[in-house]
Amino acid sequence: MLLEPGTKTEPFAPAEARELSAREWLRLREAVGSTLATWAGASLMGLHVGTWQCAEGPTDLHVAEATTIWTGPDAATLLSLPPTLGAGLVVLTLGGKPSTDEAGPLTSVDLAVLDAWADHALRAVLGRLQMRTTPIERQTVSAAEALERMSWPVVTVTIESPVGDALLVMARDAVRDALQVDGPRLGDDPRALLTVAIQAEARLDGADISLADLLTVGEGDVVVLGESAAQSVGIFVAGQRVANGRAGVQTGRVAVRIESTEDLRVD
Repeated sequence: MLLEPGTKTEPFAPAEARELSAREWLRLREAVGSTLATWAGASLMGLHVGTWQCAEGPTDLHVAEATTIWTGPDAATLLSLPPTLGAGLVVLTLGGKPSTDEAGPLTSVDLAVLDAWADHALRAVLGRLQMRTTPIERQTVSAAEALERMSWPVVTVTIESPVGDALLVMARDAVRDALQVDGPRLGDDPRALLTVAIQAEARLDGADISLADLLTVGEGDVVVLGESAAQSVGIFVAGQRVANGRAGVQTGRVAVRIESTEDLRVD
């Protein structure tokens, strides 16, 4: 498209990709799954990671008003517990054996016990992701108001149990920033590859041999190569010749002296 002289234009920059990549999803699943085992009473209450999903706004996520809610720093994390699960965790924490019919309103003592439990649970997740862990606060507002205060969009994890499901909500941008790999990226600085060890092999020469002859080869037999031992030795990496040299011995070990290298530059 041609523009008339003097036409005003504005610089264009594509929107930054904020979706979680497959690798970031995997790292997040591993982080939550590994820390879930550290939650007090998780195994006895049958807690396990359930479904994962993304939500773009408060209307995309439903949290029952009867749940107890805690939030983490910068409104980036939210944990909700249904009454039955919360009551069971209280009984278990105090040394009792919870039943499936633990319910009813939670007392101030119950909430104090759950405050300590939720503080540990959220700190474990945030610490594993290297996110800020303080403060952890129980919300006294409604579930709808607590969701409104979240940083959106979010990633949600359902923590399932036989007596009710907890919900872990994390701001997607905060999670994505936490999962970024430290250090230079290859696109920014290819020198990061220079310390990577690779497997190289030296080939004196090859030989063509039939399958029938190969099946009859035994100890002490000799396979005649296509070239003499004085011929050049090829150095190969990942099947590609990178250099040529001569076989010899160096300090009692078989070695190859490099005589020439291949041009590996890509035009």
